[in-house]
Amino acid sequence: MTVKKGGKNYSYPGFNLAMFRRWVKAKSKGKWWWRNIGYPMQNSRWVGPVHPMFANGADGPIIPSGGSTHSPEEALNFLKTINPNATHEHLAALGRWLPGTQSHLAIRKGFGKGDPGYLSIDTKGPLHSYGNSLKITPAWGDSPPSIENELFNIEQLKNNPYRGSSAPILLRQMRAAFEMGIPRIGWKSEIDSMPNIGDPYTGGLHWPLLGANGYVPNSWLQRHLQSPTGSAIIKYANMMSKGALLNVNPHFSTFEHLFKSPMARELWFSDPERHQSFVDTHPGSYSRRAVERHVAENAIRFGHPAPISDEQLPKVHLSREVSRWGEKIDHLYHTGSLHPDHFDSYFEN
Repeated sequence: MTVKKGGKNYSYPGFNLAMFRRWVKAKSKGKWWWRNIGYPMQNSRWVGPVHPMFANGADGPIIPSGGSTHSPEEALNFLKTINPNATHEHLAALGRWLPGTQSHLAIRKGFGKGDPGYLSIDTKGPLHSYGNSLKITPAWGDSPPSIENELFNIEQLKNNPYRGSSAPILLRQMRAAFEMGIPRIGWKSEIDSMPNIGDPYTGGLHWPLLGANGYVPNSWLQRHLQSPTGSAIIKYANMMSKGALLNVNPHFSTFEHLFKSPMARELWFSDPERHQSFVDTHPGSYSRRAVERHVAENAIRFGHPAPISDEQLPKVHLSREVSRWGEKIDHLYHTGSLHPDHFDSYFEN
């Protein structure tokens, strides 16, 4: 697009032929444009231009698929029940939307009294190049708002423009979720037992490699503790984590503690398993630091700018109302751990 005044050019990657045809058929082309496209697209404000897909327009607005149950405006209104300051940018970031993809949006009703229901987002790229499904749930009872990433797939084809975008997508989603007051994102990381049939599930290896946290399966720990080499590696990781790996509930040993030892990290990558993954969305958390480091390494490798640093982003939610006791105690309540930024000052005053 070229603006008459000043002659400045703006690029709209992802504006495909189907969108063009809907625009041309619209009764009011101006209203359609501002409702579906909006202002000239810029670099993602949560990560910057770390990947070609994030260099222009990654933060939306979401392009709905033809059969969407609800509109982006209705989905945004649902997000505003979590945080009144939610924007279309937050909707795109939380929904893992990227230019060229379309999202099916559906608001599902709750089943019981007080159940707020959830927002379901199913996003697909052209020719099965990209696909993900997730649901966003508002606070309910004592449970804080949450995101469950249910499916994520990027076809490993050489010319697929979405390849290499999974880490920036997760970093953007974490940072946008924190602004919304969503303390945690969870999902299951699978390992396909039959990788030669269809597209193999490799999340059990992929996500810890990128920096996601998760619960190390107790069966995996016990199996390797039975071998002399594995036992020595895991016990060393336990020592490096100051006992946190093995001296807690065995069902809650995390990769943050296992990977204190590079040898334990290599042991996992040589023998990954399915597990429950999660990320703590707060600035300074293990996953935010680890994923940012991974994104930076890949960006430099491919000649892209490094991501926006955690220090440059807000340390408080967009609405302070979502924090019940203040940042320090709120984090402890929702995650069960002391936040590293506040470790020495938790119980002052």
